[in-house]
Amino acid sequence: MRSVSAGELTRVDLEDSDWQRAVELIETYADLCEMLLILIRQHNLKEENILYPLCDRSLAQGSQELLSRLAQTLTPHEPRH
Repeated sequence: MRSVSAGELTRVDLEDSDWQRAVELIETYADLCEMLLILIRQHNLKEENILYPLCDRSLAQGSQELLSRLAQTLTPHEPRH
């Protein structure tokens, strides 16, 4: 069996600690991604359950006026000479 010098052990220890740090960073990144996904889902649920119904009720009250204004805006105008 070959003997290992103190310098070689230090280099191996550093490589191991580099790998450990890389693994820790990857795990942290994965945790942050999962947290972001949860926050996005919560945001979407809030929109679907609160914001969209409020908009529907608000728009329903003035829907005829809004539709006529949209129709006027979207109708192509005759070019002026």
